[in-house]
Amino acid sequence: MGEYADLIVDGSICQMCGTPFEHAAGYPQTCRECGSWNPQQIKAERRQLAAEQFDAAQRLADLHGLVLRRCTESHYQLSLHNGWLQNIYPGNCRLYWDRQHEKPPWLHLPDNWSLLDVVRAAVEEIKKGSPCQFRNPAATAANP
Repeated sequence: MGEYADLIVDGSICQMCGTPFEHAAGYPQTCRECGSWNPQQIKAERRQLAAEQFDAAQRLADLHGLVLRRCTESHYQLSLHNGWLQNIYPGNCRLYWDRQHEKPPWLHLPDNWSLLDVVRAAVEEIKKGSPCQFRNPAATAANP
């Protein structure tokens, strides 16, 4: 066999797409992207990661005037003093802004984001001074 086939047979790479694994299993294997995987398990892992990152994410938020709170095991909220509120659901990778509050900024996130990534992205938007949603329109009108 060729080198590529040997890597598949010993489980060093995914037999479908060729993605390398950290350790060879000794038999052919399929990566999570290609194989049949349990979406509920993925959601549980993402919720667990969010719980583990919460303290660090909350400290980072506090340093930059943001408020991060944990509402439930699967729901977090990130807000700013001007009234915007971002609902974060790490398990299913969803972000929703609360329509009762000012619209939050557009956050630039990696495809496979975590709770800490959301806070970092919000901090980056604050540092850039954009977008205008960070400003309270009533305060801006009072102090042009």
